[in-house]
Amino acid sequence: MCFTVKFVFVFILIACFLYFKVDKFIKILYNLFKIIGKIMVENKQILREFFEFSLSCSAAKTGIRLKSEPELSKMLGVGRQRIRGVINDLVERGFLSRKHGSGTFVRKAYSGELKNDPEYFIKPFGVIPDAVFEADPSRSTICPDEEMQRLRIGVQVDHAVDNGVNYCLFQFLCEKIEAAGHYPVKYYGREERHKTVKEYATYLLELGCDGFLHNIMKPKSFQQALAEAYPKQHMPVNYIASGQNDLCMQSVALMDVYESISRGTRILLEKGYEKIALIMRPGWGSEYPAPINIFLQTLNNNHVNHYHESILINTNVTPDFSVALNLSLDALFIRNQPDALLVMDDHFLPGTRDFLREKGFKVGKDIGVLALTNKCLPSNDDVDWSRLELDPQLLAEAAVRNILDMIMNNDGVSRVYCQVASWIPGNTLRF
Repeated sequence: MCFTVKFVFVFILIACFLYFKVDKFIKILYNLFKIIGKIMVENKQILREFFEFSLSCSAAKTGIRLKSEPELSKMLGVGRQRIRGVINDLVERGFLSRKHGSGTFVRKAYSGELKNDPEYFIKPFGVIPDAVFEADPSRSTICPDEEMQRLRIGVQVDHAVDNGVNYCLFQFLCEKIEAAGHYPVKYYGREERHKTVKEYATYLLELGCDGFLHNIMKPKSFQQALAEAYPKQHMPVNYIASGQNDLCMQSVALMDVYESISRGTRILLEKGYEKIALIMRPGWGSEYPAPINIFLQTLNNNHVNHYHESILINTNVTPDFSVALNLSLDALFIRNQPDALLVMDDHFLPGTRDFLREKGFKVGKDIGVLALTNKCLPSNDDVDWSRLELDPQLLAEAAVRNILDMIMNNDGVSRVYCQVASWIPGNTLRF
């Protein structure tokens, strides 16, 4: 009876306390749960950052295995469920791959922002980030499923015009990616195909690429879409360029056409030619110094006297561009006959050859011709042109090598591969 009375008394006291202090009690309880929730979120955030930092370390080689979940749980002092949650997130984001019965493996290096250094993680976890990888060589096997490890590399298809240098380059890029054991993913990168930045970003996300090989022309809309699509990740991009590179702190594979224009002009001047006509496609250099400016600047730098004449033929390329070329050449020779032609597109060479033969000119004797050519384009020409020759295959090798290093090794160092044309003397210039 005494116990019952005491119990009832305590119950009444508690009830009264709760009744009269209910607002304060609820506020204390709310703040307590808020603090507990914040601690849990912060701990989860630290654990996620720990694994992200691990994947940015030099030890995070593509294909290397992580320790098992029970080992990680014991080593870090964190429940297996939380370990599994973080790993699942990294698998979904493409940084890790998981093979049932074999383990979890590094698929690519982490490329997002890293807020802390290795010492930051020693206090909460007692180990450095690269301790998550299997250290025993006998157990640290490479992922047995090559398909899971294959990367998806976006290759811009907009500029792949049939039988042109960009078409050859596009084909070589795809071939080099496949030869390295990965997937080339064709995509359209011109801004006019995407109405808004958000639409462009959605398109890029749907591709599911691990990195991109993007043409340098008009890169701003592409960069804006990437920032929208991957706000917390530095998506690896290697730009492909012809002409000049004005993308500071970016990796670029450059085919230096502008250097070829300048060098070709100097070669013609050194050989004593006085009236040089530059033949090129229209529309070059919409965002960069136009080739005609490079041409004229080279003439000025070499102190060309007033009797030298520079002539630009801006030839419109149509399905039958040989007609336009023939008309332009005819007008040029009537107006002011040159003694040398600097032909900046090997598509113009057959038409130029036929025109000069029809007019009775002996190439190399009566008139000099120097051409910028693509080594990979088939040629049935019977003329051994004096030429500056570019090789898209070498450019493709450099671009693919760069992008794979950026993705797999977290190589954030900006690098520029600059291909300078090879000089092939030929026999269409006087010596």
